Amino acid sequence: HHREAGRAVKYLKQRGLTGVVARQFDLGFAPPGWDNLVKELGGSEEQRDLLVKTGMLVENEKGRIYDRFRDRVVFPIRDQRGRVIAFGGRVLEDDKPKYLNSPETEIFHKSRELYGLYQARQTNRKLERILVVEGYMDVIALAQHGISYATATLGTATSKTHLERVYRLCPEVVFCFDGDQAGRKAAFRAMEAALPCMEDGRQARFLFLPEGQDPDDAVRGGGAEHFQRLLDEAMPLENFLFESVAQGLDITKLDGRARMSKLALPYIRQLPEGVYRQLMFQELARRTGLELASLMQLEAPAPAPTPDYEAEPDYGVTPRYDDAPVYGEAPGYDEENHSPQPRQRSACQALAAGYSNLAQAALALLLHQPDIARLADTNSLADMDGEDIALLRELLTLLHRRPESNTAMLLGHWYGTAEGELLSRLAGQERLIPTEGIEQQFADTMTELAHLPHRSKLAAQVDKLKLTNYAEVSELEKQRLKEMLQEKQRRDAQRNKRKH
Repeated sequence: HHREAGRAVKYLKQRGLTGVVARQFDLGFAPPGWDNLVKELGGSEEQRDLLVKTGMLVENEKGRIYDRFRDRVVFPIRDQRGRVIAFGGRVLEDDKPKYLNSPETEIFHKSRELYGLYQARQTNRKLERILVVEGYMDVIALAQHGISYATATLGTATSKTHLERVYRLCPEVVFCFDGDQAGRKAAFRAMEAALPCMEDGRQARFLFLPEGQDPDDAVRGGGAEHFQRLLDEAMPLENFLFESVAQGLDITKLDGRARMSKLALPYIRQLPEGVYRQLMFQELARRTGLELASLMQLEAPAPAPTPDYEAEPDYGVTPRYDDAPVYGEAPGYDEENHSPQPRQRSACQALAAGYSNLAQAALALLLHQPDIARLADTNSLADMDGEDIALLRELLTLLHRRPESNTAMLLGHWYGTAEGELLSRLAGQERLIPTEGIEQQFADTMTELAHLPHRSKLAAQVDKLKLTNYAEVSELEKQRLKEMLQEKQRRDAQRNKRKH
């Protein structure tokens, strides 16, 4: 009932919305001004603290408190029980940002909530399909035209948490995106989130609208029946996956089909066990012309045989040193009799078999179980160079920033790059991953990597002194050599104790 509320009503009418649908979604208005809410509800310090805690008020660095939502149409965001847990706001003019959401709070988590889901459940006694669009106004415009099962994410990509919640309510999800490059990328991220949720009986489809058109435009232009037909004809997940990985490949040629199979397999592996997963393998076999048995071998190659006498595993790093060349540790070197000895196979060496280095073993474990990234500190890799170590650092940083990421999301992040090819290959080597004790294996691998610079530097100094004519070595250098040998033996003993 604010004197300027008519501006918001005029805007909504210009967008074609009626009072009925505005009431259904409880649309409101935040008037211009910095302290309307403070004056109305912030009468005490306790009330102001609560409003700041819920994101309705903002406190700046100077301690000044002001309204978050100003001169905007306001969209209440409800949880699945109908409780208002946050708000979104859209400007009436061309100010920036166009849309503004409440910040995350103790009761509002963007990766869990979908705008409009509560209203969809209230309107439909039994939901057969949920439509996921990109904006509040699309949800409301579609509802006005009888498409009463549309929802929107709240400024985040669709997450596995979103989809598990939706699939508990209905068997089908349709994602609606703009057909431009940005829309296709967003769709691919949504597909990555959907893969682990695709149990038998569930469906996911993708609708791409003409570039520059949104669902609001589409339903106004063609009507509800036309839009409903577009949804019915939307692209199934399997087609979208295979078309995406085949983009830029000549699948009429053998190498193109081989490359397509290697790109697609890590994504198919994210599907839960079941009929749909098997059908996806069969469809990939059909599209590539490979026998299904051959395809399954590509999915999980057997480990390489282990020789009786092993060289020191390649750790995928180049330690940085200014004072000594890195000769590396002589394989199986016995300090007492100077003869090579057979080695006991350690856990980390066993893990490294089948990978070109230990860094790749760490990458493979992360791809298999991304949440173990919490066990690692990227600072432990700071003194190392090398392409695999750089990739390991980047992967850990990404997982620390986005701990909800799954394997498909990680592969999608590096899709189309040389690093992506390596990650796809590692993700396909499932038989090399231990069936239990993955967290300990990963912790041991990272510890091994962290100690490598110290061991390599010490070994280099020992080798340098060993190569010097003993008659020319001073007493001080002899003492230094003795101390370094003792230090090296101590470190090796600690390493072996840690592994066995």
